[in-house]
Amino acid sequence: MLSGFVLPLRFFKKRNESSVWGGTYRRYIRLMIPLAVNASLYYLVAKTGLASETSNLNKIKRKNFGIFLLDVLFGCWVGNDDYFIA
Repeated sequence: MLSGFVLPLRFFKKRNESSVWGGTYRRYIRLMIPLAVNASLYYLVAKTGLASETSNLNKIKRKNFGIFLLDVLFGCWVGNDDYFIA
């Protein structure tokens, strides 16, 4: 919530659109790093079979690494819930 407040605040102070785009890009990178690490560990566990079989692990086990990267970089932000534990 704080991020959503601070990002437009800089625009309203400086009236510079590049501050919004630059801030959005930096926030994406900062939020992406922990998400990518977490999803990578989940993918590794699913591929090696270290955990008990669940429906989510079976969905991930069938994916190749390229699809996994697309899921992590873009899919998780638009509603792909394959990596959520239910």
